[in-house]
Amino acid sequence: MLDIIKTGGYAFLSRIEAPTIPGVANDFLCEECINNSPQFKIKCTAHGVIQKTYQEGLPPVCRECADEARQILNFELPPGYWFILQANSAVTGQGEKIQNPIFALSKNFEVFLFSKKEIFSAHTKNLNYNIFHSDELLTFIFDTPYGHNIKNCSIYINQEKIPKSCGPWIVFWKDEIRTKLKMELPDTAKSLASLQFYEVPKNSFNQVARSPIICLFAIENGKILTFPEMNIPCIEEISAWKLNLHPSRSIELAYNTKGVPGKIVIKNIPGLFENEVTEYLTKYLPSSLKNDFSIDKKGLFDLFFPWRNEEQRCLLEREARNISTMPTNNKSKIVFSQYQVVGEKMILIPADYKESALLDPSNIASENIISTLPEMNDLFLANSCSTGIYFDSRNEKGIYILNLFQDGFTINETPFQYSDMLSVTLKKIKSGLFEVLLNVNHNGNNESFAFIASEGYAYNTKKALEICKLQGSSSSLSEADLYQSYNELKKYNLLTGIFSDTILLNRELNNEVSMQELAQQVEKISANKLFEDKKLYEKVQKKILMLCILLPKIKQNFEYLASYYPYYHLKNEIELIAGAFGNNVAQKMLPGERKRIIASSRSNVRNVQSKIQTIINEIERAVYPIEQLLSKEELRSTLSAKALKYFPHGGQALLIGTLIATTGGLGGVSVVAGMLGIRTMNDILNYFRNDRETAAQIKKAFEKAYPWWQLLEDTMPLAVFETAETIAEDNNYSVQRDNQIFKQFPKEKQPEVARNMRIVLNKKIQEGTESKFLEILEGSGIRFDSLISDIEMIIDEKLSDNIESITKSFALPHLKAHEEKKNG
Repeated sequence: MLDIIKTGGYAFLSRIEAPTIPGVANDFLCEECINNSPQFKIKCTAHGVIQKTYQEGLPPVCRECADEARQILNFELPPGYWFILQANSAVTGQGEKIQNPIFALSKNFEVFLFSKKEIFSAHTKNLNYNIFHSDELLTFIFDTPYGHNIKNCSIYINQEKIPKSCGPWIVFWKDEIRTKLKMELPDTAKSLASLQFYEVPKNSFNQVARSPIICLFAIENGKILTFPEMNIPCIEEISAWKLNLHPSRSIELAYNTKGVPGKIVIKNIPGLFENEVTEYLTKYLPSSLKNDFSIDKKGLFDLFFPWRNEEQRCLLEREARNISTMPTNNKSKIVFSQYQVVGEKMILIPADYKESALLDPSNIASENIISTLPEMNDLFLANSCSTGIYFDSRNEKGIYILNLFQDGFTINETPFQYSDMLSVTLKKIKSGLFEVLLNVNHNGNNESFAFIASEGYAYNTKKALEICKLQGSSSSLSEADLYQSYNELKKYNLLTGIFSDTILLNRELNNEVSMQELAQQVEKISANKLFEDKKLYEKVQKKILMLCILLPKIKQNFEYLASYYPYYHLKNEIELIAGAFGNNVAQKMLPGERKRIIASSRSNVRNVQSKIQTIINEIERAVYPIEQLLSKEELRSTLSAKALKYFPHGGQALLIGTLIATTGGLGGVSVVAGMLGIRTMNDILNYFRNDRETAAQIKKAFEKAYPWWQLLEDTMPLAVFETAETIAEDNNYSVQRDNQIFKQFPKEKQPEVARNMRIVLNKKIQEGTESKFLEILEGSGIRFDSLISDIEMIIDEKLSDNIESITKSFALPHLKAHEEKKNG
């Protein structure tokens, strides 16, 4: 008997109804008899009797079935089929795994699984269906409890891997979908979708997109339903929807939940019934062409509003030149136009300054704010008003608003006169951060306000307050008061020029660890121990390098100062005389003033120079061996490239000499330059660090140099005091000189001369006050005001209180007895 099913190579075996051909072994009925006998015709249950004949011992095939199978394998949907779908895995009833099976469903509800070798079939009424979701993977499964031809089949779907398909294959799981979505809906109102959520980020303006999720999706009775279940806004929160055709078909939903916008993009993948979904959306919402779908440049930030004493999560929007709060929670919109960073906090400042808010920049993408808003870094009187915003150093969430006007100032709307201002002092809290302590007289009581500000802003504040006070109080000051202010500036002008180098070097030598403490540590250990203690050795090296490199610069600056300062002192005095009394008077006074001023000014500089230079020479002798090491060829190039690039040279040095004389002091330029340079000298330090013999030389040089430096530090207060006294005497002479000139004018001219004198004194005082806040070297952060504060401290605290007792200790015994007798 011939097995026609096995020998025919039919695409769909289950469709073939074949007769039995009589015969045994290879001896069957001949082809002519078979082809002439109707009872041997082969029937395809789908396409009817196959009319073709048997040839060469092979039965005829169904061409329609063969074409059908070819189309399915090419994912072309033949007539009579619902869909074709690429499955991931399948197992036959005999337990055989089918590799890369293609799953097709006919309109007769027969399931076919295509493998490379054969086609397996089962009827849908014999199948069970299920849908699972895990690890962002949606799995569609069917199996048969009987397992004759097909045991099971699985389809896996995630964002990266979408199965190849043709036709509405998802309908096959319609009952299971109803169960998973927990809804009753028409067969077509369900879909397979890729959902992408775009959310407003926290503490940033860069929108965040959640990972896309493959899910079952449907809309019913105003509800959006998904499997797996997701936190999707209800239909009332959706503000608009739109259909996108390019670059790929998708539907966008814009929503707003409690004032916070968001967006969902439903991408069109196989199985998404776009028409039905849009029909449901149209029923509840109008489509929108508005810009409801953009959430870019928006972010959620926690703001604290000091005036309301309220912390609130706000939706901020970054625009071209400002940042604004969205009008949520029934609050009005606030537009922030500036920012101020202080330490670990940020102030957002609106144009009217009223609703300033605090942020913690350590938790935000602060570069987004900084790139949008200008920093509030100036506090100068302009257009009759200037405003500054500060943190309150005594209240973590407090803010001060300081308004400067021509006739007074306000602190948080409390008014003050400039005459109420007692003092403005700066205190360094940490690197780059200062406290501005403003002491005022309020209703007869002393009151202080402590502002926190960045270094530059703190100095700008002090400068603005002092200049405003000068401008505001100048009209009420007598000429004697104006002279006193001017003479104080002149005095500190010269004191800064003379002592700035030494003070700055002393600061740097005592930075991190004091010279005294370092000397005590070095004294107790041997050179070998010093060499092995790398941290201590590096500190000693830096101190020695400071002395080697900077002491010659200090000596050089003294020569510039002694040479040039007297002439610029003369220039300023003649300008004062010319401004007050006229050019003719200035020309007559010039010869005599030149002799007096140049002699006295140069004497002041030379007196200090002679005292300091004696000690500097001894220190240079102590560190000379280290200077010899620095002259080695391998170190000279490094020294020139790193340290000396900060130093002025040639014509620049001459310019600095004139600036020292002109402004009171670009003294300290070379010292600051040296400090910056030495901080970059790791190559030189590494060279010394690897040479044990050098460690012994450095230890010896340090031990010899330190006592002399200590002597300089101990005697400098006396030098400052004596120089200040001499300058004060010279200033008093100038006042007497100007009074004598004034009296020589006719009485009718004296009021005009007095006005001119006030004008020129006010100008000189303002220029001098402004110059105090210059940086010694741009970018160094060291200003002349800090040097003046050091000099004031030396005079006021270190020496003034003791000068009388020092003088009395040297009085002769008979003078003491005479004084005691005189006092009874």
